[in-house]
Amino acid sequence: MRELGIWLRRGCDGRPAPVAAALAHLELVGIHPFYDGNGRTARALARLLLLRDGYALGGLVSLDAYLDNDRRAYFEAIGASAGRSYKPPYDATAFVQYFIGSIVGAADFVLARIKGLTLTLALLRRDVMSGRIPARSQDRLVYAWITDRSGRPTTCASLAGRARARRATSPQPSPPDTSSRPARPRDRRYRLGPRLAEVGPVPVI
Repeated sequence: MRELGIWLRRGCDGRPAPVAAALAHLELVGIHPFYDGNGRTARALARLLLLRDGYALGGLVSLDAYLDNDRRAYFEAIGASAGRSYKPPYDATAFVQYFIGSIVGAADFVLARIKGLTLTLALLRRDVMSGRIPARSQDRLVYAWITDRSGRPTTCASLAGRARARRATSPQPSPPDTSSRPARPRDRRYRLGPRLAEVGPVPVI
């Protein structure tokens, strides 16, 4: 750990931030200094090194979430570099390549979602302008698309920055892309209809 600390203080031998972050992550996991939380600490250290060198990724990209959803490949990459037991020196190439690829993959995931959201908003705006759905439904359906689940008006409205959802004064038929329980307005839920449900993340080319 002392040698790792000295290496970090000396600027990681001048290596580019993504490479330095990958190496620091791998070394801390290999040393395994704590009883628990080594992986979380290693990912936090890697994030710090990325942030310090301008790789904030817009605050939108969660590398941690990407690695957490790719645990098998993540552990395989660690094993391919450090082996089953920590014994330096070792060839870190496999993990560095995996780590940098994960940064790109996490960014591509967010870009794909943003592109899909743009298409969803375009469809909803056309529906509002044509009168197919009320304008107040747009934010709620966007919330349902982002979370991939139905949402209550109070939840959707609060996320949209509104104090509370408007309550319907008279029963109305469900618009094309919503469905509701007619019993009580506060129990009404908005969910995606088949047309919006088909709009998914757009792959990044």
